[in-house]
Amino acid sequence: MKLESSLPQPHGLLFLAPVLDAILVLSVFLLIGSRFVEQSGVVIELPVTRSAMPVLGRAHIITISGSSSPQIFLDQERISLDALRRRVAPPETPSAAPPATGSGTLTYLLRADQAVPIATVMTVSELVLAGGHRLIFATRPEHPQP
Repeated sequence: MKLESSLPQPHGLLFLAPVLDAILVLSVFLLIGSRFVEQSGVVIELPVTRSAMPVLGRAHIITISGSSSPQIFLDQERISLDALRRRVAPPETPSAAPPATGSGTLTYLLRADQAVPIATVMTVSELVLAGGHRLIFATRPEHPQP
């Protein structure tokens, strides 16, 4: 004896909803699980190093391109050296004391192409450090991690 259902057949869209839910959940996991790295959009070749530092939470990114005349970018905005000097300068205080490094300091990540002259890198570094901020140099690992 063959049993047949007397209920109407479900529509195709009803079966599509669980598939869409699964795709949505997978995409959320992929987005949350991926590493979000803020890039300035300027293609540079970072120097190689053997040491590694932990990933930063939030830092302003200074990028120096490796063209014939190096260009400086601060958080994806092209900026001149004088404008950078003004942006990282400490607030003017009446005392002549050097800026204190503490909770009010900012962190800057310096991404310089390996073809950039060291004098340019040092000039930018000195500007940031003179402003009382923390500076971290971006490099790429000698052996990429799996």
